[in-house]
Amino acid sequence: MLSPEKVEWHEKVRNALNAEVRNPDFILHIDVEPGAADDELHVELEELAGEVNRWLADFDPDDFPDPAPERAWRHDDVLIEVGVGAKLEGARVWRGEIVLNPFPAFAYFPGELGAG
Repeated sequence: MLSPEKVEWHEKVRNALNAEVRNPDFILHIDVEPGAADDELHVELEELAGEVNRWLADFDPDDFPDPAPERAWRHDDVLIEVGVGAKLEGARVWRGEIVLNPFPAFAYFPGELGAG
């Protein structure tokens, strides 16, 4: 379920990564599960950005693994999953944001799901 807390934490993590991870070679996809954490994780989010920067340094965008790598971090009660993709050579410029999904993923299925 898409809760206001999930949207809020997605925004916090997205903003922290966009501000601190400035790598023009990659894009990130994030998923954030807020749990029961409080609102004061700014220090941990700065640490997360540093960890993501170090993680991206392990990759060569011209020799990128398939399937695309993913990692998960837990800060207090917040689970943050990050997937990374390499940009095509002609697109490797900094555009101000590294997080590809500005909002949490949410699927909506009208009607019923079933085999019939």
